[in-house]
Amino acid sequence: MSMSAEWRRALRCGAAVLGLACGAAIADEPVKDHVVLVKSENADMLRAVAHARATLDGFLALAAKPPAGATGFRLKVRFSEGSQVEHMWVDDFVATPHGFSGKLTNEPE
Repeated sequence: MSMSAEWRRALRCGAAVLGLACGAAIADEPVKDHVVLVKSENADMLRAVAHARATLDGFLALAAKPPAGATGFRLKVRFSEGSQVEHMWVDDFVATPHGFSGKLTNEPE
């Protein structure tokens, strides 16, 4: 599957985040996510995004100084192209002045 020029440009610039992070997880295995379509007004998703944003600073602090045995921190990140939005996992992330830089662990759909 090929990426559009906009996706490649965003990744090349190290802008692994084109929007705010909308989730976080800790895992060691490769991500095997499938795209799930969710309406933008879905109440459960809106609550999950709000919770993720509210707890992001704590997650980032934990990832920066993980306790013994804690590894594989990942961010679920919002990418957009025109009116289309997709959330993908970003591994090996670092904070930048404009968001985050890291490695995508999903192939964009």
